[in-house]
Amino acid sequence: MNQINIRVRNGIEIFLEAQYYFDPTELRTAGIHCISHAHFDHLPRKIRSATAICTDLTASIANVRLGKRIRPITCSQIRILNSGHVPGASMFLLENKRRILYTGDFSTRARFGLDAAIPIQTDAMIVEATYGDPRFIFPKTEEIVSEIKDWTEDSIKRGFSVTFFAQPFGKAQELMSILSDHQIFVHKSIDNLTRLIPNISFHYSMLSENLPFEPSIQIYPMRYLNSPHVRNWKDDRSKTAVVTGMAVDEVFGKIINVDRAFPLSDHADFEELINFIDRCNPSLVLTYHGRSRILSKAIKKILDIDSRPLIKNQTTLQDFL
Repeated sequence: MNQINIRVRNGIEIFLEAQYYFDPTELRTAGIHCISHAHFDHLPRKIRSATAICTDLTASIANVRLGKRIRPITCSQIRILNSGHVPGASMFLLENKRRILYTGDFSTRARFGLDAAIPIQTDAMIVEATYGDPRFIFPKTEEIVSEIKDWTEDSIKRGFSVTFFAQPFGKAQELMSILSDHQIFVHKSIDNLTRLIPNISFHYSMLSENLPFEPSIQIYPMRYLNSPHVRNWKDDRSKTAVVTGMAVDEVFGKIINVDRAFPLSDHADFEELINFIDRCNPSLVLTYHGRSRILSKAIKKILDIDSRPLIKNQTTLQDFL
């Protein structure tokens, strides 16, 4: 087999007979580009070519967020697989002499209308390691949902308004679904993205400059967490919360100065990562992002599978399959 070059530079680069770029920072005129989903940290910052392998929904969300046109295409060597992360999100299976699975961000939990990512037999994997540390074990989704509902309803009954901070695409819509029995007010950026997601059945209203007088539920993008515009009206009649997998760390909420932090995540936790990798049965696992070194060591110890963290600008992996 020919040598395979894999490195972290323009996203994850895999060079075989062709050049493949996974979640690249730049869409170039040469090469095959794959965009896993439409969170900003996975979208290109420069666009020289207007085509990429992605789902139609990922392209639609990306076009709104970037203000530029990306046209989804296909490639016979790339299979698009559901990643279970956010609406439209994908994993990619590269089939070129050997099978290499690029997971992107993924979740093995079916939740809020999204199917879970399904393991697939592969020769090698490139796995995101956001929560690739044994201390990141998430509670069951139904337990977290129950806690969010109970805390929100109790706060409103006691006369408090509740402001949640969440990712505007994915997490915000999960919150809206969880709290759909209540009147919900959302920031305009959340409304813009929600309108693009098919089969939305819950109702909500857009926030205006004047907040509702009665206790209410408001959802802002995470970037407003420390915004003076929001913090200035926080008073004795309001409560604040975030939803993020990082909240499994009990001190997280105190660090970011909110009343509650709920560990609702759209990623796989440590145990789910290990189980997913095991069921894919690869010969090699490359880890990247987050806790890549910790996860790589755990894969070798627990699964007895060769694993290495991908280091930025690493240039070559020898004939490893």
